[in-house]
Amino acid sequence: MDTASIYELFRATLDPAQQVRKDAEVHLKALETSPTLFTQLLEILNANDPDTSVKQAASIYFKNRVRTGWDPSTHSKTVAIAEGDKQAIREAIIPLMVRSPPAVRVQLVNCLTPMLHADFPANWPTYLPQTRDCLQASDLPTVHTGLLTLLAAVRFYQWKTGDQERAPLEEIITVCFPIVCDLGDRLVALPGDEAAAMLKVVLRCFHAAIMVELSPLLQQDAVLSTWLALFVRTIQRPSELGADAELEEAAGDEGMKARKWAMRCVNRLFAKYGNPALLPEAQSVYRPFAEHFVTHYAPELVRAYFSQVEAFVAHATRFSPKCLFLTSGFFSDAIKHRTPWKLIKPHTETLVQHYVFPQLMYTPEEEELWEDNPLDFVHKRSDPMGDFDSPTMAATNLLHDLATDRRKHSFMLIMNFINQVVLEYAGADSAARDPRRKDGALHMLAALAKVVLHAKSPVRGNMEQFVVTHVFPEFTSPNRFLRLRALAFYSDFSSLPFKNPQCLPFILERTLALLGDPEVPVRVQAAVAFQSLVHHEELHDRIIPHLPQIMQSFLALTHDLDVDTLAGVMEEVVETFSDHMAPYAVELCGQLSQTYARLMQDSTRAALGDPDSTEEFDYDALGDKTFAAMGILRTISTLILNLESTPQIVTQLEQHLVPLAAFTFQHELIDVYDDVFEILDCLTFYTKQISPTMWSLLPVIRSSFDGSGLDYFEVMLPTLDNFVSYGAREVVANPAILDCMLHFVYTGLRNERMGQSDRVSACKLAESLMLHCRGQLDAQVPDLVVQAGQLLQATGAITSRTLLVYCLELVLNALYYNPRLTLGTLEAHQLTAPYFTRLTSSTDRFQRVHDKKLLILALCAVISLPATDLPTTVQAGLPTLLDTLLRAFETLPRAQAHRNQMVKEYAEDMGDSDDDSLFGGRDEGDFDGEDDEEADVDAEDKAYLDHLAREAKKLSKSNVIASGADGDDGGHVDGVVEDLTPHLGDEIDDEDDEDLDEEVLFESPLDQLNVYNEFRTVFNGLKAAGAPTFDGMTAGLTADKQNFVMQVLSTSGVDTDDTDSATAA
Repeated sequence: MDTASIYELFRATLDPAQQVRKDAEVHLKALETSPTLFTQLLEILNANDPDTSVKQAASIYFKNRVRTGWDPSTHSKTVAIAEGDKQAIREAIIPLMVRSPPAVRVQLVNCLTPMLHADFPANWPTYLPQTRDCLQASDLPTVHTGLLTLLAAVRFYQWKTGDQERAPLEEIITVCFPIVCDLGDRLVALPGDEAAAMLKVVLRCFHAAIMVELSPLLQQDAVLSTWLALFVRTIQRPSELGADAELEEAAGDEGMKARKWAMRCVNRLFAKYGNPALLPEAQSVYRPFAEHFVTHYAPELVRAYFSQVEAFVAHATRFSPKCLFLTSGFFSDAIKHRTPWKLIKPHTETLVQHYVFPQLMYTPEEEELWEDNPLDFVHKRSDPMGDFDSPTMAATNLLHDLATDRRKHSFMLIMNFINQVVLEYAGADSAARDPRRKDGALHMLAALAKVVLHAKSPVRGNMEQFVVTHVFPEFTSPNRFLRLRALAFYSDFSSLPFKNPQCLPFILERTLALLGDPEVPVRVQAAVAFQSLVHHEELHDRIIPHLPQIMQSFLALTHDLDVDTLAGVMEEVVETFSDHMAPYAVELCGQLSQTYARLMQDSTRAALGDPDSTEEFDYDALGDKTFAAMGILRTISTLILNLESTPQIVTQLEQHLVPLAAFTFQHELIDVYDDVFEILDCLTFYTKQISPTMWSLLPVIRSSFDGSGLDYFEVMLPTLDNFVSYGAREVVANPAILDCMLHFVYTGLRNERMGQSDRVSACKLAESLMLHCRGQLDAQVPDLVVQAGQLLQATGAITSRTLLVYCLELVLNALYYNPRLTLGTLEAHQLTAPYFTRLTSSTDRFQRVHDKKLLILALCAVISLPATDLPTTVQAGLPTLLDTLLRAFETLPRAQAHRNQMVKEYAEDMGDSDDDSLFGGRDEGDFDGEDDEEADVDAEDKAYLDHLAREAKKLSKSNVIASGADGDDGGHVDGVVEDLTPHLGDEIDDEDDEDLDEEVLFESPLDQLNVYNEFRTVFNGLKAAGAPTFDGMTAGLTADKQNFVMQVLSTSGVDTDDTDSATAA
C-alpha cells in the first residue's frame, strides 16, 4: 500500500461513523508486518500537512507500535520492529520532534522511553550529542526539543543507585546541566506560556536527577548556588493570574506549573538531603552536606516561601493547589530544624491566622460543587487519595506540626485564636456572622483533637463546655456546612469524656435527626458520626429501638452513593448489635444484596462502555462502585458471622446470597471474588449442610474457574472443601459433582499456570475427598498418587515447605484410604523408594496436630498389611518407619498443647494492644517531653525508618517451632529417634519459607480419632500374631526406644492437653 493510501486510513480513523473507523483500524492492524510501514509513517509525520489531526492520529499509532514492538520481550503478542527500521527511527526522531507541532511532539516524546531502555547508551551513541546540539540552538522549538530529550534521558536513570549505574547520569549532569541551568536563567526572565513551559522542563530535569541520590557535582557550592537561585527566581516569578482567576485556570497555568516544579526541587532537596532533622541513619553520608545546606541556604529559601505566604495573604494572585500544598510542606519540614525555625517563629501567628486558617474554611468552589452535584461533593470528601496532594490537608499537617513539634510557642497561640474566632461569631448579630470563619475554626480544632484531648493538655478540661457552647448549636444550624462540621467535629472528639450525662444522648438525638437531613452530604456525615456513637455502650439501649430505621437510612444512602465508608458503618453496627439483628436479618440481607447487584450492574455496564461514546472512560467512578460493593459484601459477611448460633436463619439467607454469587461468577467480577467466596464459606460452615440451592452454584464456579477465575483457586478452596465435608453423600452419589471436584484437583496439580499455593489447594481438596468419601474413590486414588509422586520427583517442582508437606500428605491420605491399592500404585510407577525416602527425611516438617495424626494413621495402615503385601523396599525400611512413628508420637503432645493454646486465645479474642506509642518515643500529644525551642525535632519518618531497621534484625532470628526441633524438648527421649536417611532432593528455600501453623477453625474426620488406640491395636495385633512385620520393625530396638514404645502403648491419648503425657520419665 502506498503512503497516500495509508494517510487516508489515518484520516478514516477520525471518521464519525463507527464502522468506517473500525475498518480503518483493521487495515492498519494488517499493515504491521509491512516492511515499508515505518518508512511511510516517517514520510507522513515529516510532511508539511496543514491537517494536524491526521498527523496526530499517525503519531499515536507510531507511538503504540514503538512502545510494543521495540522490545518484543516485554510484549509477547506483537510484531517486532526490524533493526533497519529501528536505525531509521533513531536517526529521524529528534529532528522530527523539532519540526512537529506540540500535539504530535508529545506522542514522539513518549516513544523515547522504550527506545532508551532498550538501546541507550550502547546502541544510540548519537542521542546525547544530538540533545546537546539542540540545547545550544538559537530557536525555541529546537531548544524545547533538546530539553524534552534530556528529560527522557535523566528520567531513565532517576531510580538508579550506586556509582556504576549512575555513571552515565553523572556525565549528563556534567555536560548538559550547566547549559540547562544557564538556559533556565534566561527563560525565567521571559514572560509568556512558552518560556514557562520550557522552564518547567528544565526544573523537571533537576528534580529527576535528585530522586534517589544527590550527585557530588550538585553538592558543590558553585553549582548548587546557581540552581537554588534559579528555583527562588522561579518561585518569585510574577504571575499573570489575577486573584479572581478560576481554580482550574490556576492549576493549568504554565507559570504556576513552573513554580510548582521549582518548589518540588527545593522541597526534595531540603527534605531528603538538606535537613539534618529529617536524615535517617541510612543517609548519614549526607549529614555534612545537610549541616552546610541548612545553615547557608535554608534561610534564603525560608524567605522565598514567605514571599508566597505574603502574596497569598494579600490576594495578589490565584495560587494553584499544588503550589499551596508544596508551600505548606516546606514549612512543615523547616520547623523541625532550629535554624529555619528561628526565622519562622516570629511569623507563626501570620502562618496560623492568615495562611492556614483561610485554607481550612470551606471554599466558594465547594459551595458551588455542593449546589450543583452533592454526590460528587461527598465523593470528593471521602476519597482517601484526594488528601494525598490536597492543600487543605497540607495546611492541616502544618498546623499539627506547629502544635506538636513547636508546642511551647505555638499550641496556646493556636488555641487562643480558635477561641477568639468562635467568640466573635457567637457575639455577632446573625446577619454579621461569617459561617466560613466558624467552620474554619472548628476544622482547626478538630485537626488537633488528639493533642487537645491528651491527658495533660492545658485545654482538655475546657472542652466539654466548648462543645456544648459552640458545637451543639450547629447541629441545627441553617447553614448546611456548619451542620456537616458539627457532625464531623464530634467524630473527631468522640473520645471526649462528658461529665454531663445528657450530652451524649443529645448528640445521638441530633445525629438520628440529621440522618433525615434534606442534604445528602449531611446525611452521610451523620452516618459516619453514628459509627462513633456506637462505641458508647451507655447509648446502646437508646439505639436499639431505632435500629430498623437506622439501617434503612444507611441502605438508602448506599443506593444513592458509591461510598465505601457507609458499608464500614453498617458493618460495625451489624457487629455491635448482632444479638438484635436476627429478627430482620433476612430482610436486611436481601436489601444489601439488591444494593450490591445494582452497584455491580452499573459497574459492568460502565466497563463495557458505549462503543460510540467519545467521552473518556471514568475509571474513578468504576472504582468507587467496586469498593462500595466490597463494603456491602463485608457487611453481609459480618451479618453471617454474628448469626453463627442461629443456623436456621443463616440457611434462609441463601435465597438472596446464592443469586448474588451466581451473578458475580457469571460476569467474572474477579475483584470481589475474595469477599463472595468468604460469604459462601461462612454460609456452608455455619449450616453444616449443602442445600440443593447451594449445589446449583457448583457448575457456575467451575465455569468461572476455567475462565478468568483460574488464579483464584486458593480463594475458592474453603468453599469447595465445605461442599465435600458437608455434602459427601451427594459427592459420592452424583458422578457429575465428583467429576467437578476432581477437575479442580487435577487442574491444580497439572496446569502450568498454577503456582505453589494452587498446588497446595489441589492437595487439600484431594485430602478432603479421600477423608470424607472413604471406599468410594478406588478408581481415582491411583492417579492422585501418581500426580503427587511425580511432583515430588520433578526437579524444581516443589520450592516451598508447605507444598512439600501437602504432596507427602496426599500420598499419606491415599495410604490411609487404601494402603494396598496405594502401595501397588507406587510400585507400578517405581515411586516407592523415592517417596518413603522423602517422607522419612521430612518428618520435621510435620508440625501440626493434623499432620502428625495423619502420619501415624497412614503408617499404621501400612504396617497392618500382611508382610507379603509390602514391597521389598518397605519391608527393608520397617525400622525407619517405626522410628518415624515414634518421632510423631514424641512431638504430638507439644503440637497438641500449641493448638489448644491457639484455640484458647481465639476463644478469648485477645484483641490488639492498647499501647498507642509504637516506638516508645514522644507521641503527638505528649505534653511531658522537653520542648526546647532551640533544638531540632526528631522526625517521625526518621524514627520509623530506624525502627524498621531494628525490627529486621529481630526477624532474622529463628522461631521456636512446635516440632521440638529447637533443642530444648525437656524430655529424656530427645534424640532417641534418628533420621536414618539423608535429606534428598530438598530444594526448599528455608530462609524465606515458613512452616505450617495450626488453623484454629480447621476441621477433619481425624479430629475425633485416638491415634494411641490405633497404634496400640495394630502393634499388639502384630505382636500377638507373630507377624514378620513386627519382627522387622522391632529388631535392634535400643533400650531407650523400647521404653518409649511402652510409654506410647500405655498412653490413653484422652488428656492431650498434657504436654508431658508421652514424654515423662
